Amino acid sequence: MPRLDLLIFGATGFTGKYIVEELARKSHQQQKIKWGVAGRSLLKLKEVLDEITKTTDLSAVETVAADVNNTESVTKMCQKTIVLINCVGPYRLYGEPVVQACLNAKTNYIDVSGEPQFLETIQLKYNDKAEKEGVAIVGSCGFDSVIADMGVETIRREYEAKNADIGYIESFLSVKAGLANTALNYATWESAVYGLTYANELKPLRKKLFPQQLLYTKYKRERGPVFPTTFANQKRWCVPFLGSDKSVVQRTQYFNSVKLNKKPCEQSSFQMRFVTRGWKQHLNEEHTTEPDLGSVHEFIGIDPAYIGTSKIVLACALTLREEKDRLPL
Repeated sequence: MPRLDLLIFGATGFTGKYIVEELARKSHQQQKIKWGVAGRSLLKLKEVLDEITKTTDLSAVETVAADVNNTESVTKMCQKTIVLINCVGPYRLYGEPVVQACLNAKTNYIDVSGEPQFLETIQLKYNDKAEKEGVAIVGSCGFDSVIADMGVETIRREYEAKNADIGYIESFLSVKAGLANTALNYATWESAVYGLTYANELKPLRKKLFPQQLLYTKYKRERGPVFPTTFANQKRWCVPFLGSDKSVVQRTQYFNSVKLNKKPCEQSSFQMRFVTRGWKQHLNEEHTTEPDLGSVHEFIGIDPAYIGTSKIVLACALTLREEKDRLPL
């Protein structure tokens, strides 16, 4: 039986429902997409589809019963699709078995994790096998991490084109709350709690993940736990961002340096305005003078939470489905 293009696991959950709704809109526009939804209860999956069916015909959408605590059901689920979008968290507790099943089924994997320990552990344990099997395991495809990663990579390429070097990049995120979707989902909160609880695991993990020492600038900006800045011509107070953005950006820049021989940004501090300081002249060694070049980049988009995440994760999933051969894997 031909595989589905996309399958959303955890489709009855908070984030999963947003992704289902967004995919229903996209599939209505691109009718060639074959997709399905998966979760523990077929009845609840049908209820989710029935709710959306009020505006879109979803009669062709496949439903799959799968429980993350049942290895056989997860394996069968992964065998049904080319790309799996995993929305079942906290990923620290429930993510690894799904990754393993995807690798065994040669299914590409995407999630919306904001948990650095999970993301880096999965890369350390499964990168070689994923490379061997030709499977893409792409974590943290939510709103903030993708924008942060793309923002830094855009700036890196601009400086490279100028034959200039980056000293450090700071990213500032400002959220304007609307009438809806301003609450934090419980699973998101639970993941954040686990992340803080086990933050001490990151240092030894990163020693294994990044064995090659990269250049770091001594001219980085030191920040306290709370500090003032000017954002959009207004004075604001800032706190460091505790999510997965820094982890995502660091791993991309490490890959650029070690695998693609691209000079990385020497220091990134993430707390989606990007303030960059660097040098006009490119050197192959550490700079010994203060930065003499600066730039500001702003990335502005719609809802920064679950609606934005649903659009971004689907863009990532469709890229894996349709343009995987163009990725530097």
